[in-house]
Amino acid sequence: MKYGQTKTVKLYYTISEVVDLTGVPAHILRYWEQEFTMLRPRKNRAGNRTYKDRDIALVRRIQKLIQVECYTVEGALKRIRDLGDESFAALDEASPSAELIIEVEPTVAVIPGAIAPVKQTLLESLREIRNILN
Repeated sequence: MKYGQTKTVKLYYTISEVVDLTGVPAHILRYWEQEFTMLRPRKNRAGNRTYKDRDIALVRRIQKLIQVECYTVEGALKRIRDLGDESFAALDEASPSAELIIEVEPTVAVIPGAIAPVKQTLLESLREIRNILN
């Protein structure tokens, strides 16, 4: 952002903006509204959905539970109900424009002594590439 420019803070987001922010398709958002009673975006005079920051945080939480932690819709609903309102205090602080960052820990079985030959082969390959480029 350049000096003198201000960032506008939005109170309400359209469904297409929520799709852009979260990556969740609009038809899935509408389905989740039916399944998760706490996800109820208001509608404006034209009947368009208007999401607040809290709604977007809830969408991100549902998205993480279903897509990352592999909960079913029923399981995610139970998990959110079990967490209660205290979990949304932290969600409210999250910016809707923040990326959903998922850290996945690699699950590779390491056999002692098996890395050395692979490492040596990789180093040799890298040296060959360096010689080609020079």
